[in-house]
Amino acid sequence: MSLASSSSGSLSSVKVRHLSVLYDRNPVLWDIDFSLPQGELIGIIGPNGAGKSTLLKSLMGLVKGHSGELKILGHPLESVRNRLSYLPQRESVDWDFPISVWDVVMMGRYGKMGLLKRPKKVDRDKVEKYLGLVGLSDYSDRQIGRLSGGQQQRVFLARSLVQEADLYFMDEPFSGIDAQTERLIFEILKKLRSEGKTVVIVFHNLQTVSQHFPWIVLLNKRLIAYGRTEDVFTEANLRETYGGELSIFSDLRNKLRHQDLPNRYLFSS
Repeated sequence: MSLASSSSGSLSSVKVRHLSVLYDRNPVLWDIDFSLPQGELIGIIGPNGAGKSTLLKSLMGLVKGHSGELKILGHPLESVRNRLSYLPQRESVDWDFPISVWDVVMMGRYGKMGLLKRPKKVDRDKVEKYLGLVGLSDYSDRQIGRLSGGQQQRVFLARSLVQEADLYFMDEPFSGIDAQTERLIFEILKKLRSEGKTVVIVFHNLQTVSQHFPWIVLLNKRLIAYGRTEDVFTEANLRETYGGELSIFSDLRNKLRHQDLPNRYLFSS
C-alpha cells in the first residue's frame, strides 16, 4: 500500500483511524486510516462499489462505523457538525416533491436558524446570494423537478454553499450535468479553496483528476493510497485500485499526453 501524508505541522480537516463499516456483516469499508489537510480540494477516487459514498456518509455520521476513530477539524464530529456541509447524490433526491428552488436552498440555513425559527433577512439575503452565484436567481419559484439535471445540481450546490461551512463533503456533484455547469462548479470549488475551505468530493473522471485535485484518496473498500496527486496518482496505484479494469490506463495515458500536462502527472512506465 502506498501512502503519503500531509506535510509536517499542517492541520487536519479529517483524521480517520481504523474505520470499518459493515452491511449485513459484509465489509463495505475495512480498516481505513488517513489524515487529510485543511484548505484543499480532495478527490475520493475508486470503482463502483468501492465504498466512496459510504465513506462520506461515515464522516458525516450518517452511517455508523462498525469500528474506528474519527476527528473532524480536530474535534469529535458532534461538536463541529454545524461547520460541515453535505451534498448527496442526485439519485437520493425525490425530484417530484412539491418544493421550490428557493425553499430547497433555504433548507441549508436551518442549522444556522435553529428549530422552529423563522428565516431572518440575513438568511433570505444568503439564499439570494448563492442562487445568484450558481446562476439560478430567475428560477427561485420553480419546482425542482421542472429543472434540467444541471440546474438541479446547481440548486443543491447552492443549498450546500448557503451553509457557509468550513468543510464540504460532496458526493458525485458532476454526475449527469452539462459542461457549463461543470465549469461553474469547479470555479466555485477553487474559490472555496482560496478562502481556506476544505472540499472532499467523490469523483469519477480519471482523465481530469490531476487538473482539479491537489490531493486524492484512492479507495476500493480498503485504502489504497492517499496524498498529493502528483505522488499517488500513478499507474501502479490505479491498477491496485481498479483491479481488472486495465483497459482504461492505456487510453488515459494517451489522452493525458495529448493534453501536454506536466511530466509529473503522467503515469510512470
